[in-house]
Amino acid sequence: MQLLIDRDSGCVTINGRTHFVDCTSIQPEIDQVKWFGDNGTVHYRDGDVVGISDIERFRLVIDAWNDKQQARTQ
Repeated sequence: MQLLIDRDSGCVTINGRTHFVDCTSIQPEIDQVKWFGDNGTVHYRDGDVVGISDIERFRLVIDAWNDKQQARTQ
């Protein structure tokens, strides 16, 4: 899975499909999250970029995207 979350806009793209979802569950100091299959990066507003190997902490946003995707395909 490839994932891009833009916290402020609520724009979430998974595998090339974009939906706008509530991203307020993500810490406000985070600007973007990028995921590339088995690893990714968290981009902070202060310019720091931190590597990650797990996206479970962003599960609420991913689930909201999945709900929108399911509603669109029904």
